[in-house]
Amino acid sequence: MQSVSEQRENQSPPRTTDKPAVGSVGSGRWVLPPAPARMQVIGLNLYYGSNQVLRNVNLDIRDREITAIIGPSGSGKSALLWCLNRLNDLVPAARVEGKVLLGSEDIYAPDVEVALLRQRVGMVFQQPNPFTMSVFDNVAYGPRQHGIKDRRRLEEIVEESLRKAALWDEVKDMLDLAGTSLSGGQQQRLCIARLLAVEPEVILMDEPVSALDPISAYKIEELMLQLCNSYTIVLVTRNMFQASRVATTTAVLMGGEVIEYGPTEQIFESPRDERTDNYIRGRVG
Repeated sequence: MQSVSEQRENQSPPRTTDKPAVGSVGSGRWVLPPAPARMQVIGLNLYYGSNQVLRNVNLDIRDREITAIIGPSGSGKSALLWCLNRLNDLVPAARVEGKVLLGSEDIYAPDVEVALLRQRVGMVFQQPNPFTMSVFDNVAYGPRQHGIKDRRRLEEIVEESLRKAALWDEVKDMLDLAGTSLSGGQQQRLCIARLLAVEPEVILMDEPVSALDPISAYKIEELMLQLCNSYTIVLVTRNMFQASRVATTTAVLMGGEVIEYGPTEQIFESPRDERTDNYIRGRVG
């Protein structure tokens, strides 16, 4: 995959004309090599009271890749993301049918410990939400909650997490300052570092750069491409160029249904569903 800086030179989603057909996901020249699914969504229906928000959603989330979820406003993108770590449990009158597997475990099984699930499947929100405490304590918060009290070990975790979030060099001399005193882009990377400190398997990102300036957004996109070497990432975005730059696979939601799923280049270059083509070309949405 091209780096963000290389792909930003393009004025339209990247085109591929000579990719060999290998693997099992997609068709023709856009087929991807096989990869295990870190998560699987099977026959998922979501209701808010009597309103059905998601309809029979089936989706594989490939391990250590970036899966983008795109679609018009109100199509259910964030609702689907929230199903992946049960944040919809917090929504009054929400009801879920179907299965969401993390590995082989159904996260909606009665014996699932939701707090542990949200450690394994973490969330980065649209608006940066650092705690009203120091940079150090923001990142150390999760490990402390999980019983790590040794100061030296906490210092190691904080530095490692900030380095992974590409923030260490910018804040290493001001770890005692309030996290809320950082710039918006730094605050978002601090939130990512806070998440990484508890060693998640999956990172859910809900419009993570929509509130940021272009330079800060660029840094987050570069960070996503680095993190997907070690973590599985699911990205909800309204920015189709962002999806085309960073995602390996893309799912298109409309009316609460996945109308198309495949390699990102195929989705943007040769969509199989006319509704996807209309959305990509800006004729709907």
